[in-house]
Amino acid sequence: MAGAEFRILGKVLALGRFTQPELARVASAKPNSVASWIRRNPGLVEPDGTVSGALRPGRPQIIYRIKEEALPKIRARLDELFPEAAQVAGRDLRASGYLYNVDRANQHVEAWRKARQGGKEADATQAEAAARSWIRIAWEDFADLHAAGLMPPFQHLVHLAQLELEVGAGDIPSTGPLAPLAKWLVTRLEEMWQRGVTDTFAASTLRARALARSEKKAAALTAAAVAAPVWWDEGLSDDASVDARAVDRCASVANLLPADKIPEEVTIVLDRQSPYQHPEQSQAVVLGIANRSTATNNSVRDWLSFLLTSSEWQNDLAPAVLYGLGRAGRVNMHTVLSLFDSDSVRGVLHPNWTDIPWAHAWHAGKMRTEALDYCHTVLDTYRTADRAARKLKSEIDTDQISGSTVAALLGGHI
Repeated sequence: MAGAEFRILGKVLALGRFTQPELARVASAKPNSVASWIRRNPGLVEPDGTVSGALRPGRPQIIYRIKEEALPKIRARLDELFPEAAQVAGRDLRASGYLYNVDRANQHVEAWRKARQGGKEADATQAEAAARSWIRIAWEDFADLHAAGLMPPFQHLVHLAQLELEVGAGDIPSTGPLAPLAKWLVTRLEEMWQRGVTDTFAASTLRARALARSEKKAAALTAAAVAAPVWWDEGLSDDASVDARAVDRCASVANLLPADKIPEEVTIVLDRQSPYQHPEQSQAVVLGIANRSTATNNSVRDWLSFLLTSSEWQNDLAPAVLYGLGRAGRVNMHTVLSLFDSDSVRGVLHPNWTDIPWAHAWHAGKMRTEALDYCHTVLDTYRTADRAARKLKSEIDTDQISGSTVAALLGGHI
């Protein structure tokens, strides 16, 4: 089968040097299939020593390596096989062998459960180690599949993440302030990218792990992703060993959701009853969504408008909401301003929070400052316009202004 040969060749190229059992394990292939492939391809690989067998001590296993002159042939054959292998995998992951390692992981997790229930700690420890190994290999298989142009169905990633969680593997920080989660996310995505994992697959893996824990954990990850650019120059980048451009990768996490679902999911973390809901955090999350606002993104504009009258409203959200509505355009700002007390909002335009746990000396960064300045300008503009309108009405009511002046002010129409 093209799929099996494609996987074996790909792993041969990746390993360079291997034993038959090792190649069978990482290529999700049967040992007999690997042995047969090696016999049929003496021009591609050759023996390169031996090593003691792990399963049968005393019986050495042959180590094989790629012949240097065979590299171009292997790459050419992979290019030739790819279209057919991709079609097979796209039709049926199980038939193409990409669920083999997931099945093995399932078997070892089941063995781990039974050993624990039976009080067999040694067997449980051994089964757990085996399960973790097969889970890791399954992730690598899915990553390879995506790199080859096919995204594994998301439900398979979630299932693998659930197995991983059960044996205590997979790394998602515990619940707490979202900014540290955003910093972890930036660093983790950068690490995965450095290993050759695509941004989309890395984001899908982390979301699957979050969903395996809870929907609220997944919502927190999305919120941290959209707010990361807000926090990065507010002290979050301190001690981070990644380039600022790495923050852009966080968008891949939010982009896994349809555009109209991102605000809906983020609303979960704005709950005032949450264990940690500092005004700074709420403002940053809403500002992260507002920064996605465009004239064609009705879902963001509608969500920002909804916040104005929701139970989650607080004056600290005004700068982010006005900033987003301004970016969207086609908004009656006078009507918007009538929904809250402008004077109270002015009181939040110069934040000086000193109780931010993740920053030694918090300060508003570029994006937040831009939103605060925009809000200040909007409030000043409409206050000036309101004063002018009230003065004009007063003068009209007391006959202190002539009809011709009113006509001129109104563009010649009365």
